Amino acid sequence: MEETLIYKYLEELRDEYQKEEGLFSLPIDDTISIEGKKYERNIWSEEYQGNKLVVFKLESKALLGSNNYCLGLEVCNNGTSKMLTNETLWEIGIP
Repeated sequence: MEETLIYKYLEELRDEYQKEEGLFSLPIDDTISIEGKKYERNIWSEEYQGNKLVVFKLESKALLGSNNYCLGLEVCNNGTSKMLTNETLWEIGIP
């Protein structure tokens, strides 16, 4: 259930960014809470294959490791956007 809430939150962030990109001052690096658990939130953009790649990441740290949850948005030069999954971002090398 926790993972579902995390990805729902990331989807909402990505949707907000698509609607109102100007509201976001990137990069964002802060801490948020979901269901009482703290996550490091990172949102940044970088160039990827000539397009703009925006990454929305939450990370939970534990004593023996960490969990990363990511979604992305690739904004193409022609104005179209592609929503990227966690798996696609891993293939690119993120996180």
